[in-house]
Amino acid sequence: MSEKESSVVFDNEHDVAIIIPTVGGEPLVGCLDRVVRNVGDKKVHVVVSLNPLDEATAEVTKALCLMATKNSPTKVTWEEAPRALGFGVAVNAGFDSLQANGGIPPMVIVLNDDTLPSPGWLDGMLRGMSATVCTAMADPDQN
Repeated sequence: MSEKESSVVFDNEHDVAIIIPTVGGEPLVGCLDRVVRNVGDKKVHVVVSLNPLDEATAEVTKALCLMATKNSPTKVTWEEAPRALGFGVAVNAGFDSLQANGGIPPMVIVLNDDTLPSPGWLDGMLRGMSATVCTAMADPDQN
């Protein structure tokens, strides 16, 4: 086991973490607004992993997102890279940010920045991830 694996810190304060990798821009603002408005009664830690195309886009995006989440009880942290590094690197940076900001909750969701979650979306996702029974469609050619 490597040192990094053995040093995982678990977050018992939050029910779920949502990592949103992004290059910034308008879609993220709507996504983040809808996420914080539609988490229900869950304690959520959102990590925005910002890998901007340019510094101006990063600044405008962050300012708009901070306004959208200003009065939310949802914890929102930012992980910023100096430039676009790619999806996988952004997701890994999100996990690193969770480690540095309280630990990793029992459930982690990676969400595209153009997703517009509806009320109840998070409860549905969590129910699906904790299901113990899997239902399959019956094959009509067999009994």
